[in-house]
Parts: sequence; C-alpha cells; structure tokens
Amino acid sequence: HRRAACAIPRPGAELTRLPVATDADIARAIDAARRAFPGWAGTAPRKRAAILHRAAALVRARTDELSRLMALELGKPVAQGPAEVARAAELFEWHA
Repeated sequence: HRRAACAIPRPGAELTRLPVATDADIARAIDAARRAFPGWAGTAPRKRAAILHRAAALVRARTDELSRLMALELGKPVAQGPAEVARAAELFEWHA
C-alpha cells in the first residue's frame, strides 16, 4: 500500500506516514459496515450505550496524548487540546 506523509506545520517536518486507501479498500470498508449494521442495530440499547460510554472514557483517558498530537498536526496551542478532546468524548456520550 502507498503511504502519504502526515505533515506538521513546520517546513520539512513530518509527523508520520499514513496508508492511502484505494477504491478497493473503500469498497471493502463500506461492505463491512453494511454487514455489521444489523448486529449493531440488534444490540440492546443499554449495551450500545455502555459501548459508547466506554469509548468516551477511552478518549478522555488519552487527553494529554491527543492534545499533543493535535498541537503537532494542526499547529494549535496544546492548551486548546483538552477542550477539544472533551468535546469528542461528549459526542460519544450524547449518542449513547
């Protein structure tokens, strides 16, 4: 698979290299989502909510790491990261 640079806002700097999805990769992902949906839809609401709350907890547990990554990738002040991470966690909880 081809990989593309994930650049940071500093000339010549690269954070990492990420795989580039092909049309076939995208088609497989869509097919997998279609196959998985009936199982998710058939999952009891309380269990789905528990999964989403767990996702929120995992995001919150990595606040410092995610904040640093956002600062590197986007060039934002690290101090803005925790609020953005909290908002992402809140979105999981909202949908729970």
